[in-house]
Amino acid sequence: MVHQKVDNRRCTTEFINTFLDNVRVPAESLVGKLNGGWEVLTGSLGTERGIVGAAIVAKLMRSLSLISKPAI
Repeated sequence: MVHQKVDNRRCTTEFINTFLDNVRVPAESLVGKLNGGWEVLTGSLGTERGIVGAAIVAKLMRSLSLISKPAI
């Protein structure tokens, strides 16, 4: 197992890449096809980005609605 720190200058949170080589997984525990991890990962990332993007849009719409109301 190899750990590699990710240089992230925009954030104070630390990220670490973890690489696992020669790992054995029982067939009943596989997610997706054998050696198909990249497909699983990219599918998950697409879903995650969609959820995060929707939350950002909702926050922007709320902010715009608050600043566009006339003062009383």
